Formats: sequence, structure tokens, C-alpha cells
Amino acid sequence: MNTVEPAQQGKKAGREYKAKTSDLPGAGQPEQQVDITDLAEKARRRLEKSANPTLNMVELAEEAKSQIAKLTGLKPVTTTGAIRDEKGWHLVIDMLEMTRIPASTDILGEYELLLDDEGKLLSFERKRTHLRGQPIER
Repeated sequence: MNTVEPAQQGKKAGREYKAKTSDLPGAGQPEQQVDITDLAEKARRRLEKSANPTLNMVELAEEAKSQIAKLTGLKPVTTTGAIRDEKGWHLVIDMLEMTRIPASTDILGEYELLLDDEGKLLSFERKRTHLRGQPIER
């Protein structure tokens, strides 16, 4: 069982702890001193980072294009939409699915992507296909 004891030397009580790790994986290691102030600061920074997007929209779109291209093997053409909500970033990207001559008859796929604030792809779905030269009616 993991036990935690207040450190006995020199620091404010309640700020530093010695953790006995004898029952944890890698047993036989010496006791580790952990400063809970540092742990709290790291947790606060992680929370701030998740609440504030770390990438701007241009960087996010480039990251999304790179990830979807690796997953699908298709070439990204353009980003046609981007919005952020409580779930993350929603992007719409057109991907080149089939090349034709003339180029205005290329087949494009419209993909909707969901990314987290760090730009990691969480999900994607092809919504429709259309000709490059075809006007979009919604």
C-alpha cells in the first residue's frame, strides 16, 4: 500500500511529502519527495491550456489537413469552415477524391473534422461529394 508522510525537515508543513513507493511498480526505489505546490501549479497550467486554445485558426487548419491526409491518403484542397464550441474545433475540409480532365470535373469530398484545443483529431466524417466546378447549394 502506498503511504504518504509529511516531510520532517526544513519546509512548511503541508507543502512537501515523502511517498513510500515500496508497494508500487519498480519497488526498491528510494522514497521520493514531492512538492505539492509544484503539482498544483502544473495542474493549473494544464487546466488553463485546455481552456485557452493553444493554436490559432490557421495553424489548426494546417494541422487538421495534415492529419486527415495521413488517415485518408487523399490530398486536402481547402478549408471551407471552422468554428469552436465546448466540444472542440469543428472544421470542414474539401479533399480531392478523384482527379479528372478538365480539373473543373474533379470529385471533391467534404469532410467534417472535430479537433481538440491542441489540434489532435478526435473524429472525422465525409458529409458529401461534389464536382469541383459545381456551385454549392445549401
